[in-house]
Amino acid sequence: MLRKSFVLLVMGTVIFFLCSVSSADVPDSINYQGKLTTGTGGCLNDTVQMIFTIYSDSLGTSAEWTETQNNVVVKEGIFSVLLGSVNPLPDTLFDGSVKYLGVQVESDPEMTPLKPMVSVAYAFHSTTADTAYNVVSAGLISVDGVSNPGGDVDFIQTDAITIAPNDGANTITFGETHSARTDNPHGVTAAQAGALVSTDGVSNPGGDVDLIPQDAITITPNDPVNTITIGETHSTRTDNPHVVTASQTGALVSTDGVSNPGGDVDFIPQNAITITPNDGNNTITVGETHSARTDNPHAVTATQTGALVSVDGVSNPGGDVDFIAGTNMFITPDPAGDSIIFSVTCVRYAQVFTVAQSCGDFTTISEALDSCVNPGPNNQYLIRVMPGVYPEMVTCKSFVRLQGAGKYVCRIEGSVMGADNCTIDGFHITEGIQCSGTSPTITHNIITSEDVGIRITNEGKPWIKENEIVDCGGWGIHCNGWGTDAWIIANKIERNGSGGIRCTNSSPTISNNQILENHAYGIYLIGVLGQPSEPTIDDNVIGRTEISPGTGIYMEGLAEPRIIANDIWVNYTGIDIQPETQPSILANNINYNYWGIICSSSGASKPVTIKSNHIHSNNNCGLDIPNASPIVTHNNINFNGVPGAGPDIQYVGPPFPMISLNVFDFIVVQGSGATGMFNVTSGGAPIAP
Repeated sequence: MLRKSFVLLVMGTVIFFLCSVSSADVPDSINYQGKLTTGTGGCLNDTVQMIFTIYSDSLGTSAEWTETQNNVVVKEGIFSVLLGSVNPLPDTLFDGSVKYLGVQVESDPEMTPLKPMVSVAYAFHSTTADTAYNVVSAGLISVDGVSNPGGDVDFIQTDAITIAPNDGANTITFGETHSARTDNPHGVTAAQAGALVSTDGVSNPGGDVDLIPQDAITITPNDPVNTITIGETHSTRTDNPHVVTASQTGALVSTDGVSNPGGDVDFIPQNAITITPNDGNNTITVGETHSARTDNPHAVTATQTGALVSVDGVSNPGGDVDFIAGTNMFITPDPAGDSIIFSVTCVRYAQVFTVAQSCGDFTTISEALDSCVNPGPNNQYLIRVMPGVYPEMVTCKSFVRLQGAGKYVCRIEGSVMGADNCTIDGFHITEGIQCSGTSPTITHNIITSEDVGIRITNEGKPWIKENEIVDCGGWGIHCNGWGTDAWIIANKIERNGSGGIRCTNSSPTISNNQILENHAYGIYLIGVLGQPSEPTIDDNVIGRTEISPGTGIYMEGLAEPRIIANDIWVNYTGIDIQPETQPSILANNINYNYWGIICSSSGASKPVTIKSNHIHSNNNCGLDIPNASPIVTHNNINFNGVPGAGPDIQYVGPPFPMISLNVFDFIVVQGSGATGMFNVTSGGAPIAP
């Protein structure tokens, strides 16, 4: 609230007249009125806080009672409060001595001087005194010049005036009520009442000026809303209600120099032009429509239409000039975009270096790499390595392509460290490739090593494509660590000492590879909680692992591979599924192994799924399920084991598998707890799981 300085101009009290000395009849509050102005003399209109204090002396040193009223309404400066409404006045306060009232508004200082309280307030003493004090009446003295001191001045109703006294609220209400009267109770003239006395120069004081409709004008009076509506309505008239000429209405009198005032000028279609009048929209559409015409409706020349007449000196007016793509060139027409795109297929290098044992730019690959300054996407280098033997360790650089003369004639006798966005192509590398957090492209190489052929760690994601990874002392490829998700595509991975591919807590894509004659394992998978092994293994040939138990795909721990459409054959065990692993094995050919699939897992969080596989001609058993509960469905499992003796499926539980919608001929069970239905033999007879 905006704080102001306040001034109390008038103070008064309403006096209580006592008619009894009984304490029950004596009020404990006083009606107090006053007028507040601002410090500049303006009347206050606001709601304010006021603090009232009664003192026994005029200097305000001894307070006998006080109260705070928080929401005092002040209108035009006037306020009225009831002292004692918050803190009741004690009946011993007014003992006959003079009391002084202090008033404070908001945070202003208490107003001075203090106001002495008139004698009427001492009526409060009657609650304890033996007799009441005689007080001077504040009765009505004079009203508008009529006086009757101490008595009443009567108000008399006349004409439309009503007077309603209300003793309970100390009010007298004056008002008018003559809604049913049709005379002029105030006797005023039309001009005094604001009645209509003139309309557009026509006067009839106190009466009506009539409006008369003519031609297309309508007049609609509406007494309830005190309106008169003047408008036109002649939608069905066919004459000229306004009597105007064609020129006045803007009617068509001339079109492109042809005039027919007030009439029509006709448009005539010709050649490929169409004219479509539309009375509903008051439009005429002029356009062309000749999509089916094969002649020349406009009789224009090729030059007039902008048709192709010459390209770089080759002309075929009105016809086509064909573009023919040359070496490393693509031509892509785009009729929708009216464009032709020319592009080249070769990479433009900032520099091409040649490494050769003689007549080259450098004699070692490392020297050539050191000369590649600031390689980048727009500053790429090509290092061409001629046939020969290069006994060195090579550390690649990003955006540098190492291009050997061929994997049978260009040999690096040492290891190669990969780099992001580099290419290693066309070498025989004798000590393997390391991809520590890097993602090179490795293609068309022979890779051997006394240890691991390609080792991938620290989230490296190389492309490994169309290589021969053979005769390594350890694994052919080892992906080690979460995020080392390589692409291993169309490689020959053979005769490696530990196995073909090992995935430790990693999820590469292994597709279209030939993984043969590796020691112990074709693919080995292992994962842990938080770093599972979730590779996609599809369209590979995995077989002829060398020792017992040589396994095509072996998995343990939290491994969750997707094994799809592989040929897995001539292994001791085609697929070995250890506890807690949860693979999806879909649409594979698993044939000519000793064991087709051994499943010892019910899955850590979801069941193992073996679906739509062809499992046949495995020497001992097609599908062995010891104490596990996989879902086995839609498989063709037959011709496994010794004919007439070896089982297609065998299981022992609990838990037991769910076997449905399969084809098999011979099942061996212990516990008879498998569920499932709709299984049949290869001859079509029902067979129970």
